[in-house]
Amino acid sequence: MEEASDAVFYPILLQMEHLRCIVIGGGRIAERKIRGLLEAGAKVHVVSSDYSPQIDQWIAEGRITDRNRTYQPGDLKGAQIVFAATDSEVVNERVSIDAHALGILVNVASSSRSSNFVNVSTMRRGKLIISVSTSGASPEVAKRIVSEIEAQYGEAYEIYLDVLADLRHMIQRSIPDAGVRRQLMKQMLEMNWLEQIEQGVFPPADSGWMEKWIKEQIAVIE
Repeated sequence: MEEASDAVFYPILLQMEHLRCIVIGGGRIAERKIRGLLEAGAKVHVVSSDYSPQIDQWIAEGRITDRNRTYQPGDLKGAQIVFAATDSEVVNERVSIDAHALGILVNVASSSRSSNFVNVSTMRRGKLIISVSTSGASPEVAKRIVSEIEAQYGEAYEIYLDVLADLRHMIQRSIPDAGVRRQLMKQMLEMNWLEQIEQGVFPPADSGWMEKWIKEQIAVIE
């Protein structure tokens, strides 16, 4: 169980694509870390003398690289982020010390006090990401809160945010007047599109639909 930390954490969303991430460990916890890193597009290298079947499969598919042995000094070379996820607290602490000495971000699965960042429980609905952390006090409580949030924000939010993002980009590209852009963006947030999406009656939000909506709103503004 991860222990609570007295540190005050600064929450961020990190672009992981192409970052070199090293995971020390080959069991269930390491597998969970690797899965999340692959979903984020990170370049993953794993070091362990034993691997779970899933990690073995990722290696065979060429999705991750590996060094099939126990952790040794120098294994963190070139890493930008490190995860210590072995079943040995001694090894995890050694990884933490080495990472700190090199100025590398490190997460130690068995000890938030040895980490300079912690993972959070997360709910994803496409572009919507809501993360919850208890700063290591109780990961299970964080998971429970995320489950409650999931019940409030359904799958419709994924489509809704895609519509808002596409429309916002079109407004930015096609409307030179900053004041008009602000009014259009305020207006689109007041539309009942989310409700229509939930009911399955929202029209396809293609470029033609967006152009028509913008023209209609500009006519009202003017």
